[in-house]
Amino acid sequence: MRKINELAVVTHSYSLNGQDKKHWQNVGSIYQTDDGRVRIRLDAFFNFSALKQDNSDSVWIAVFKPKDKDNNQQQQNQQNNGYGQSYPAQDFDYNASIPAGEPPF
Repeated sequence: MRKINELAVVTHSYSLNGQDKKHWQNVGSIYQTDDGRVRIRLDAFFNFSALKQDNSDSVWIAVFKPKDKDNNQQQQNQQNNGYGQSYPAQDFDYNASIPAGEPPF
């Protein structure tokens, strides 16, 4: 079998530098077998019912061509000086106090 497509959904939208952006989550893949049949693999741990729905009981899943792993990994390593995946800095105040009587989560 070979992977022919990736499946993704928008989990949330946000604004960055005045531009509206979407966060995409990979939820599965589409494969083609050696005899031409198509198979879909969905992530069993993704909760589709948690997605925002537009006045319906359905969820839209986008189909994308898979990225070239070798080329993509090579570009990531160059961007991260070879240290693997980087993560954006989080705005978090570690010195903030937790209000009394409220749980810390």
